[in-house]
Amino acid sequence: MFAAAVQRYFLRVYAQGLARSAHSAHWSPFAEATFQTVLIVIIPIAGLVATGIVLLGKTSFGVFMEQQRYAITVGSAVVFPLAAYIFVRKHVQGYRNSPQSAASFGATRDRVISNVQFWCVLVSSLALPWIAALSLQALR
Repeated sequence: MFAAAVQRYFLRVYAQGLARSAHSAHWSPFAEATFQTVLIVIIPIAGLVATGIVLLGKTSFGVFMEQQRYAITVGSAVVFPLAAYIFVRKHVQGYRNSPQSAASFGATRDRVISNVQFWCVLVSSLALPWIAALSLQALR
């Protein structure tokens, strides 16, 4: 289910890129769609990690995370984006040589859907750690 949602989001963004007449000299429509799709996969992971840090603050695991913060920071900055990139790349690689498969996703409705999806993911991922922190404060 998640892989199908990632593919649909990719196809919507890919169709928007193909419809644009001017492209960046460095980014093809496929590369731009892949980047945006990886970004929308990484954002919820970052929100969950931040929520975990808030919830595990004073536990023994939280103390361990504080002691190892540099390794965890560098590791998460490399591992999560790399894992997201590999996941997205695996599921969208077949569309590189078949841009006509994105043609059915080129409507204005699809552009609006992809924009709404992006903002919903962004806002909810930013709000999740704050909600967890407020909930913990209310429980004390």
